[in-house]
Amino acid sequence: MSGFPILDLVLGLIFIYFVLSIICSAVVESILTTGQFRAKLLTRWLMSIFNKEMMQPNGSVMKLGQSIADHCLTTVLSGKGRSASFIDAKNFTTALFEKLSFDAEHPEAPVPANLDELLKRIEAARAIDGSPALEPEFLRTLVFIGNEARLQAPESLAAWTANAASAQLPSGMAVKNSLQVFKEKLEAWFDSNMDRLTGALKKKYVRPLTFWIGLIVVVMLNVDTLQVASYLYDHKEETARFADRAQMTAQHIEIMSQDSNKVRLITAAVDSMRATVPTNMPLGWTDAEQANWMLTVRQHAIGWLATVMAIMLGAPFWFDLLNKIANLRGSGSKPVSSTDAARLLPGTSGK
Repeated sequence: MSGFPILDLVLGLIFIYFVLSIICSAVVESILTTGQFRAKLLTRWLMSIFNKEMMQPNGSVMKLGQSIADHCLTTVLSGKGRSASFIDAKNFTTALFEKLSFDAEHPEAPVPANLDELLKRIEAARAIDGSPALEPEFLRTLVFIGNEARLQAPESLAAWTANAASAQLPSGMAVKNSLQVFKEKLEAWFDSNMDRLTGALKKKYVRPLTFWIGLIVVVMLNVDTLQVASYLYDHKEETARFADRAQMTAQHIEIMSQDSNKVRLITAAVDSMRATVPTNMPLGWTDAEQANWMLTVRQHAIGWLATVMAIMLGAPFWFDLLNKIANLRGSGSKPVSSTDAARLLPGTSGK
């Protein structure tokens, strides 16, 4: 025993929340991957920002956003006509420049070699209907960013030498030209938009899915936080042994959470929970509860909801908190041996 029964109780609850969070996140991730939700959001964003139809090098007509999504640098394995779930900022800016600088009337024209030439090509780029390829606001923004890039990275070596001397910059500092600075600024703009897209994905899909999947899992397993906490409080010695086992098992589950096979991860998490929690802990449905399920729902509704709210915080949160509580108990994080892993996680090798 740690000498602090309350820490044993808290650690036991945290372990249960951690395992349930792993299960729910694996299910949610599988749903998002299968449904291509992030790819659809990314495609919608590309189509809304780059919505003009343009002539392509092969003679076809396509919206600029779709042509960027189909570019050889961004499409990866997603296929034509579909957007990848993730696009690297460097690849995005290069694809954007390539599409905007292409001149359908002079397809053999060389690519722009400097910022001034690139901006001229972008300003001259036209959609099929003769209008500018970019919306006026975005086009002006690009020109403004280009002016900033010129100021931050003067093209003239004489101007650079004068600026470096006046600013007392290190002589060995790498010099970037204005085109490189311009590209980096657009990459930063793209990354910030991808952060917002990730936030929208979480708000619209991840959080609602986590709540409903968590509710289903909690009800199926009958994990009532109030009832579990009461049991752990009344059985201090058993709780202390449970807390010791939970520390070791959580470490192994965290390693396994990187497994791309979500079915295997969920199976291992469920098996670990069964092997680690005390045999008599009030988890699952008894015959009496199944027979009078309406009464059971009324009795456990608040405890179920508390468990679901804990799952919403996510597995990383509970794993970090579990490690902190483990340190407070004075035992620290224990390394997992292959023997212990095989015993605690049925169906795994522990390697």
